[in-house]
Formats: sequence, C-alpha cells, structure tokens
Amino acid sequence: MAGHPAGSQVVQVDGATRTIDFEFNDRGRGPKTHTVMAPGSMTVTGVDYYKAPVNETFRDGKWSNGAETGQSKTPGAIYASIYGPQEETAAIARALLAAPEHALPLLPAGEASIKKLGELAVNGKHLTAYDIYGFGFSPAAAWLDDDQELFASASSWLSVIAEGNDAALPQLIKAQDDWHAAAARDAAARLIHKPSGGGVVITNARVFDPVSRKLTPKTNIVIRGNHIESVGPGDVPELQHIDAASRVVLPGLWDMHTHNGDDDGALDILNGVTSVRDLGNDIDTILGLKKKWDRGEAVGPRVVLAGIIDGPGQYAGPTKMLVANEEEARAAVDKYASLGFEQIKIYSSVKPELVPVIVKRAHEKGLRVSGHVPAYMRAEDAVRDGYDEIQHINFLMLNFMPDVKETQTRLRLTVPAERGASIDLSSPQVKSFIDLLESKHIVIDPTLGVFEGSYVGRRGTIAPGYDLRSTCLERLCVLPAHQEPIDALLRRRLPRRRSKP
Repeated sequence: MAGHPAGSQVVQVDGATRTIDFEFNDRGRGPKTHTVMAPGSMTVTGVDYYKAPVNETFRDGKWSNGAETGQSKTPGAIYASIYGPQEETAAIARALLAAPEHALPLLPAGEASIKKLGELAVNGKHLTAYDIYGFGFSPAAAWLDDDQELFASASSWLSVIAEGNDAALPQLIKAQDDWHAAAARDAAARLIHKPSGGGVVITNARVFDPVSRKLTPKTNIVIRGNHIESVGPGDVPELQHIDAASRVVLPGLWDMHTHNGDDDGALDILNGVTSVRDLGNDIDTILGLKKKWDRGEAVGPRVVLAGIIDGPGQYAGPTKMLVANEEEARAAVDKYASLGFEQIKIYSSVKPELVPVIVKRAHEKGLRVSGHVPAYMRAEDAVRDGYDEIQHINFLMLNFMPDVKETQTRLRLTVPAERGASIDLSSPQVKSFIDLLESKHIVIDPTLGVFEGSYVGRRGTIAPGYDLRSTCLERLCVLPAHQEPIDALLRRRLPRRRSKP
C-alpha cells in the first residue's frame, strides 16, 4: 500500500479448485479472508476491511453475501463477489478471454468485458496487461503471464504482485498509466473545445441572488477566458452563445475533500464540480493528474494540493512522506512546498512533539496546516499547536473522550460511534472548546457523508448517501423551474423518511 509492504495473498491450486488466503493491514483496518474457488462455486469466510464477519457463498447460480441473496440461471454468467481476493480478478480475466466477443453477463447484474492494454517484459517474464470493464466507472488493469496467471494488479494506492517482484511495480504502473493517458488524451480531444471568440454568453439564465434570496429573471452571463465578465443584460455578439432556456445556472462547485484518481476528473466535470481540494495522495500520481487536467490532456477540474505527512510504523497512513524526527519533518514540508502544494495534512501516527515543528515550518512557507489529530493528542492540543483546520468529525468528538489515546487504530472510528451520542453539547467543556475554535478561526472539514455510511448504513440496504429516498434531492430537482423565492421553498415542511431503529 502506497509503496509499503502491507500483507499477502497465498494461492494453492488443486486441479480446478483454488484456495486463497488474503490479508492486508491498512492502519489497523484490512480484510483477512479464506476463499475457495471452483468452476461455478465460491465461498469466502473471515473478516472484511472493518473486521466484520464475512460468509459469502455462490453455488449453482445462487448467492448469499450478507448484503443480499439471489439466484439466476443466466448461462455463462460470472458472479461478482463483494469480499473476494485479488486472485478472483485473474479468474474473471480467464473466463472473459475464453468467451465469445470477450464479454459475459455478471451476477447479480451487468456485463463484463476485457480488452488487451499492452505487453511488457519484466525480469525475463513476458506479461500482458488487460483492462477489465464493467466493475466501475473506468476499466481496471490486470497483468497476466503467458499461463494466464495473475502477476500483478498494480496502482499507486494498493498493489498485489508476485513475490520477489516488488521492484517492478513502478514500471508496471508507469506502463499502464501511459496507455490509459493516451486514451484520456483521445477523449479530451473529442470533448474539450475552445469557444469561438474566446468566450461564451449564456443567455436566458436564472441566477440565485444571495442578497434578495431570489432567482433572477432571465439574464445573460458573459464569460471571457476564465473570468465572468458580467451578469445582466449585456451581450457580446461575436462570442459563442448558449441558451439556458430559463434553467438555473450555478457557479462551478467545489469538492473540498478528495483523493483523486483517473476516474474522478470527468465525473467531477459531469457533475458540475470544477475545483477540488486533494487532501492526500501519492505525490507522483496527483501531480501527474493535475498536470494532465491543467493542460487539457484529460478532462478534469482545477486542483488545490495538500500533502500528507505521517510517522512510520504499522499504522502509517497512505503516503511515502514518513517522518520520525525534526529534520525529516522540516524536509517533508520543504519538499511539498517546492512542488507547489498549498497545504500540509498531518496524519494519525505523527509524534505529538513533531506537530509544532511541522506547523512552524509550514507557516513559514505560507502553507496551511490541517489533518487528523495524532495519537495521544486531543483536538484542542492540535489547535493550540497551530492547526488551521481539522479533518473528520470523529476527532472533534474524541476531544471529549480523553481516555481514548491510541487513535492510530480503529478506535478513532468505533468509539465515537459507541459514545458520541452521550456528548452534552451544552456542557461548559463543549462550549469552551467551540469558543477556542472560534477564537483561532479554525476551519472544520467534518466529512459527514463518510460517517453517515459507516454509522447509519446497514447491510442489505442502499447506503444513505446513495439512496434518493433518504434525501431531499428528488424534491429539490424541481427547483430550477419553480417561480417561488428559494427561502419560501426551504421553509416548507418536507416529509421525513421513516427509519427503523
């Protein structure tokens, strides 16, 4: 993970049956599973990423995985497991390569296909990279040897590679990134265009006025280059015109907490997100993405960069920038500053005594400082040491649980879930802490969506953040065509979703 050894996958082959033991440690989280795969069947037992019990089965077209049960007689269909190991990717690749048109239906739903990505020789072994489609927004690459056995599944975040070949990972990642980049350039050439005259006039637009709290009548928005020149009756005939047809026009949205990959660029733009803040990534990966997006070599947003710094050890975060002393801490900040990063994100395993060192150096370089609250510190300690911002609501909750000191582990997630409801928000302790945050102008980045899924989500149901029935989104979708002032709409009492205890 992020360039550091983290676990293992052991595969035993007995005829057509494969037995796989798979585990890795990601800051105290990570699965440990035992899988038996054979043609038409699969069982997975053990624990998942959050250490919850796993018991997944597929046999004779019937499946059960804790989230759902079902059956299908679709001929040739592949079961897509929830908890299967990386070895499953190779089994799927082999099935797709042998199938007509190299495509097969998936269970519970969908279709998978495969396409050759490229070839490479590594340590005297001939490898072929294949892109497998149907499991996400973009294909996932798998490297097979000439016997169609899995050699590697490689990325800057999590990789599995044949034992003894770790040093080849950068070569594999670069090769597949280059091949994917070429495809992204082709897509960008089709999708990106510069408007005639160097600008755009959006006509018949409705715009929200935050002073009057009303939507304006039809108006024009003149954009020249990267700047909004005017909002009103003005027009520039020689610029490209787009008729908004009385729809509401919003400024570009920001996503303030992201960890970007190739998938995210086009998805952001499609959803109106034109600027993002990347709060921790592989340095080479995010700098490469930013460069491609800025140059128009791929479709993507503007990016503000934050660099993770953590301490070494078994709970080290997803970064190569690990520091154990003051010299390393200052050097890490200097490195990020020299690369154009605008913010430092301190992670959970940084020694408390290094926090003021990192803060001082970052502020000297003009960088903001934010992050997790390191183990054996509380949020108020981080604030007094100079943080500008704190990520994740759980670290604020842990401020009122001083007995929980080892927060490198899953305790930083589980204890707030177990005890958070008991915090008295009107207590002098809480009020004093809020006063401290206000006096220091501390920004809070709570990432509530993550915790909603973890704390409120239940197996067998759609996660709350993805279930339109649990939100107001489907009601607000009628807003652009509505003539009422927005504050009147917001005052309406919307029916609440009933939920079981």
